[in-house]
Formats: sequence, structure tokens, C-alpha cells
Amino acid sequence: MLPAINQKQYRSLLDILMISGHPMLIVGKPGIGKTRTPMHYCEENSIELILSHPAVDAPQDIKGYPAKTQMKFEVISHKIPMGEPNLEDLLNELNEEDAEKQYEMMDVATFLPFGQMLQIIRATRPTIWFFDDFGHAPDSVQKALMQLLGDRELCGVRVPDCVKMLAATNGKEHKAGVTGLLEPVKSRFGIIVELVEDLAGFREYATEHNFYKDILLFLDVEPLALCDFRTDKGMEQSPNPRLWEKLSDQLYAFDKLFGKKGDEDLRNIVICGDLGSTWGLQYAAFERLQDQIPSYTEIVSDPENFAINQPLDIRICMLSMLATQGRPQHAKEIFAFTNKMAKEYQVVFFRYLRRYNETLVRSDPAQRWWAANMDIYVD
Repeated sequence: MLPAINQKQYRSLLDILMISGHPMLIVGKPGIGKTRTPMHYCEENSIELILSHPAVDAPQDIKGYPAKTQMKFEVISHKIPMGEPNLEDLLNELNEEDAEKQYEMMDVATFLPFGQMLQIIRATRPTIWFFDDFGHAPDSVQKALMQLLGDRELCGVRVPDCVKMLAATNGKEHKAGVTGLLEPVKSRFGIIVELVEDLAGFREYATEHNFYKDILLFLDVEPLALCDFRTDKGMEQSPNPRLWEKLSDQLYAFDKLFGKKGDEDLRNIVICGDLGSTWGLQYAAFERLQDQIPSYTEIVSDPENFAINQPLDIRICMLSMLATQGRPQHAKEIFAFTNKMAKEYQVVFFRYLRRYNETLVRSDPAQRWWAANMDIYVD
């Protein structure tokens, strides 16, 4: 199993990459931020980014194409000394020979770099050479890149020290057409890690880029929806950070054209087309109900007297919100509130808690509830 990293750790690894220079490989689900993160990192740190797609490359793109060119060669002539010249005569003759050196241009065949490879070898400022979807590259391209990843040189062409190499790929289990890496290629990478979904990192990115505000509110209630990757849904989508960003843009466009309350059927089509029907319908329902959902602070400030007679949808949203946002210092207040509900709701809440908030599960009120309800709770 690969070590798991979040977005913040990903950026820290990029700092290490820029100092150590050893290539790194980032593995992760589709749409989770493997490419976006280095793009923003380079933009923020004034680092040049050269984005390559080995899946559509050929070995010639790395080695260069053979071509005829001209090179300057010295014409060597040998003079036979006459008599027995003294040292001064020899020195004068050598000086005359240096002044009279002749050169001529000769045709030669060589491999000429072009395109991105030419850009790479001419780099003079800090640069990240990023191989996107590296696991899709054919074996022949992996073999060509293997020498550059290891020794930074291929056929006499050297990658400058200012250029650092980074790669990203889906895993074989993601059914993205990845066949794997050649073992010698794999060993050229200094670090191989897996980027996993990270709500805190996504929230920071989404806030910075002004995402549609209801999306973050919904993900606070249903954090599992950030990345619920499925490979068994045919052409239907399953949510990931990339699709949430697309949905944000599309909801802004919808509101501009029709208003938030316009054509509910079309709005549901837009949402479900982006997220799939399961999470899409839940998000659409959340939009309709969010104004009625109490805040976390309202509930924990007076749990004994807070009403529990809300409609079913709102009660479920409240339980999910408490499970995902609940802090250990509020454990007593949270369980005082949930214990007022019927047992089936308490079981739903504890199941959410086990999934999203292991820290709160270990609190004393949670452990007491579990001990008292082991006969009805089935994980």
C-alpha cells in the first residue's frame, strides 16, 4: 500500500522536489487534483511548468529525430621540420601555425531535439517537467524516459539541473487504461505516494476560487460526496473534486440565465449530469432545504431544549452535519441532542460518526452510547 498524502502534504513534497531534484510519482483517482496542484504551485512560486503527455508521445520525442546538419572541424596539417631548428624557431613556428589554423564545415548526421525536449535542454530558470497520465505511456516511451529519470541524460543530451521531474498517474484499479510501470522505471522515482481526497484542502482551493457557496455547505454535511469514485456505473458520473469545480461553473451560468429558482427540472439535469443521479439528487434536495437546516452552533449551544420535530430530510441533514463537524469538546452536547431522538436515528448518527469522525467516536459519551446499544447497532 502506498503512503497517502493530502493536498497540503503534496505541496510540501513539491518543496522537497525543488531542493532534492529526485523525480516523484503521484498516484490517485481521476479528478482528485494530481495535476491542478502542481499547476497552482508553479504559478504561485514563479516556477516554469512544462506539461507533457507521454501517453501520446513516441520515443523520438525524447531522443530527437535524425537529421543532417553541419559541424565545424579543424583541418589538420603536419609540417615536416627541415634541419635542426632551435627552440626559438620552434616557438615561432607554433605561433604561426595557431594563427593559420583552418576550419571547414562538414555534413554529419545527429539526433536533433525538438519541441518540448528542446525547451527542456534550454531551460535556465527553475522548472518542473510534469509527465501527466504517466501510467498510460507505452513501454517504448517509458524506456526512453527511464534514462532521463535516472541519470538526467540520454544520448549525450542532458537535462539541466534547474529542471525537476514530476509524474502523475491513475492506478490500475481505477480502470483508466493504466497498464502499470516497468519496474526499472518505477525505481527511478525517489518517492511514489497516493493522493487521497481531502475536504480541508478542497475547501481552501474552493474558497480561493470562489466556488458556488452551496457546494461547500453541502460537502460539510456530506463529505463522502467529495470523491465517491465508482467504476461500475457505465456512462454515469460519480463525484470528484474536478466535477465539483465544473458544477460550480455551471450553476453560476444557470443562475445567470434563469435564476436559482428557474426551471427546476433543467437544474436537476445539470446537477445529476455532473454528479450522477445518487449524489445529484441529494445535492438538489439540499439546495431546496438548506435554509431550514439549523446550524451546528445553534444545536450544541442548547441541546436539551432544541426541537427534534423537523421533517425527515432535515433531521438526516442535521445528524450528518453533527457527525462530520462534531468536535470532541462538544461530545456531551451532541449526544444529549441525538439521544432525544428515536433509536433508529441514533443508529444512523453513529454510523455517520464511524465513517467520518473517528476522533469523536473515541469520546466518552460515544463509548457510553456504544456500550449501551451494542444489541441494536450493526456496523
